[in-house]
Order: sequence, then structure tokens, then C-alpha cells
Amino acid sequence: MIATSVSSHYELAKAALENDKHVLIEKPMADSEKNALELIRLSKQQKKILMVDHTYLYTGAVQEIKELTDDGSLGEILYVDSIRANLGKFQSDFNVLWDLAPHDISIMNYLINEKPISVQAIGKSYTKNELESIAYLVLHYQSNKIMHLNCSWISPIKIRTMIIGGSKKMLVFDDLEQKKIRIYDKNFQNNITSNDGILEPEFSSKEGLSVMAEDFVNSIINDKEPLSNSNLGLEVVKILEASQKSIKNNGEKVFL
Repeated sequence: MIATSVSSHYELAKAALENDKHVLIEKPMADSEKNALELIRLSKQQKKILMVDHTYLYTGAVQEIKELTDDGSLGEILYVDSIRANLGKFQSDFNVLWDLAPHDISIMNYLINEKPISVQAIGKSYTKNELESIAYLVLHYQSNKIMHLNCSWISPIKIRTMIIGGSKKMLVFDDLEQKKIRIYDKNFQNNITSNDGILEPEFSSKEGLSVMAEDFVNSIINDKEPLSNSNLGLEVVKILEASQKSIKNNGEKVFL
């Protein structure tokens, strides 16, 4: 189990796999698409589980949202608007997007059966190491979906809120609230809105980290792919690497 700085993930995971170990690695999986692909190749060669700790996927809230998207309760997902902000902790090797955005990117990739085709990102550094401490990332999709992420280490308050806009209903996921999910019976198709009430569904309160650990163990015992598998981890790294290119080019669109 590797929970170290992002810049050390590749070398440590590579050494573990070469020494015939199953690997559970903290997000993001690696510091580049090239290194992520090499870890996947090595895990297959060694016939070992390579899993990424995208813990949110194992929470009752995200599992409930997955059911709502899969059964069509929200309609077609049209947009996602997410804010993930707090004061610090300032990382020393990678910027705020590499630190905070993997949570929301992994959730979005899990919820919809579509990968983004391009990204745009802007950010600013307000620390001595010149790593972006506040950044905005936009993911574009072929189907005209859009996802916007606001990530910050310099917010005076902690925010963990995701708004999911569907063609039938809209959902707000606030991880800091006791009632984490609110479903609004509103839609904006054909310029028509309705407001027939708010639903607050019940779901499992089991701690996501423990469920994730169980999946790792069960994947090893039963030789099966975990939910948060290496391919999902790879997609997150690809988006992060593209976002870094976009920031360096003043928000230029980068195609995946």
C-alpha cells in the first residue's frame, strides 16, 4: 500500500510489482500517462492487482448517485459543476489539480459511460514553489456534456459540493452535509421548469475507505478487477497531464 507524494508513486509501485506484490496506490496513480501505462504493463506481466485509491467511488453517496444515473432517474447527464476547496494543505511536488481534482474526475468517469475528448485549464500560484494553488478545469465531451471543476488550496472555508444537471432532474452532492444528496425535481428542457419538491434519499453510511480496502482484498483472493482499477486510474492521470499542458499554454484546449 503506497501513500506517498505523487512524484514517488511510479518508482515505489514499480519496485513493489517487480517484487511480486499486489499494489494499492494513493491517487493519482502516477505522475504521467507514460508511467501509468508502464505500471499497468508490469502488473499484467506479473499477474498482480494494481488498484488506485479513489475512495469516493466506494461511498454510499456516490453508489446512490450511480444508481440514479444508471436507471435514468436524472435523465441524460448534461453538466457537472464541482467545487473542492479548503485552506491548504499545500503540496510540494504537484499543483492543486493533481491533489484535489482526482476525486471529481474519478466520480465523473464512473458515473457516465463517456470519456472527455478535450480539456481546458487555467490556474495561478500564490506560493513560493510556483505550483498553482487555485485552478479551474473544464472537460468537454463529444455528446456536448461539460464538466467544470473549481479547485483551491486558498479558500477560507472548506467546500465539497458537486451539482449534476440532468435532463429530468438535478442533484446536489454536498459531502460536508448530514444529508449529502438532494434531488431537485426541476428540468430545463424546452425552457420549462418545474419544482415539485426535493428528495433526500437514504443510503449506506459505511465508511468508504473500509469498503475500498475490502475490494482490494477480495480482488486479490478472487483474481478479479477492482472497481477502482488501474484503467480508471490511467484515465485520471491522462486528464491531469493534459490539464497541466493547458495551464502552461494559457488555457489552450488540449485534446485527449
